[in-house]
Amino acid sequence: MTEAFESVMLHDGRRLAVTQFGTEAGTPVFYCHGFPGSRLEAALNAGAAYRAGIRLIAADRPGYGQSDPQHHRTLGDWGDDLNELADHYGIGRYRLFGVSGGAPFALAAAWRNGPRVAAVALASGLGPLRRPRSRSWFAPFIRSNLPSLRYALRTLPARLLGRGPEAILEQMPLAAADQAVMARPEIKECLFASYNEGMVQGIRGGALQDFYLYGHPWPFSPADIGVPVSIWHGNQDSIVPPASAAYYAGMIPGAKLHQLEDEGHFSLPVDRTDSIFSELCDLGSTGAPSEQ
Repeated sequence: MTEAFESVMLHDGRRLAVTQFGTEAGTPVFYCHGFPGSRLEAALNAGAAYRAGIRLIAADRPGYGQSDPQHHRTLGDWGDDLNELADHYGIGRYRLFGVSGGAPFALAAAWRNGPRVAAVALASGLGPLRRPRSRSWFAPFIRSNLPSLRYALRTLPARLLGRGPEAILEQMPLAAADQAVMARPEIKECLFASYNEGMVQGIRGGALQDFYLYGHPWPFSPADIGVPVSIWHGNQDSIVPPASAAYYAGMIPGAKLHQLEDEGHFSLPVDRTDSIFSELCDLGSTGAPSEQ
């Protein structure tokens, strides 16, 4: 399908910016973008969505890109927004794909929405930051400058995000797999466009809220997730280390863990999405009611 942009009004008068990729009549999958980012990030997976017969629906979270801000939002509120989008498009059950900082939001939606979520896939997924030893989930270049989580929550967004994508990328100790991916102009261009779109409302739009939510108590435990979940993580990931994936795999009942030796943070959701989407479509499909 041709990439289709729409601004969808919700019941409270807010608007969410949505772009769709893949196959219009395909299996509905909501894309939960990373931190910081926007709906444009999902363009990286447009080809894989088409090949898998997926209708990939990507929305800017509140305060990002062209989506209106939502004051005092919670992790669980994103699940309510996705249900409204599903109703708008006439979708019954759907699947979720959470990438990097989108993983907590995908899991929160699965917890909140119960039977409407058929399955979830996480790629390079960030875990809860308040757990003991969670500072190990920060990239080393961030962690070395963070004496405490409280300090991080207060200072990181302004210190890091305001520098722009090129400056941030230069500071990242990227693994070989990620360096190879970022050397591809079309990948770098897409990620930078997603970042710049996501930050058009400034760091106080969506990014600051997200960072606050990551580091404060979540309204659920991963052990409460009652839908099939597959977890994909590269062992070379230096941005969100594999400890995050191992934590989720140990907590979420029946979760399927895929740790890929030769993949990094960016290379995994770029180059392994065919496999991710194939498993995501299979998960939860037995005996499930129609998703349209």
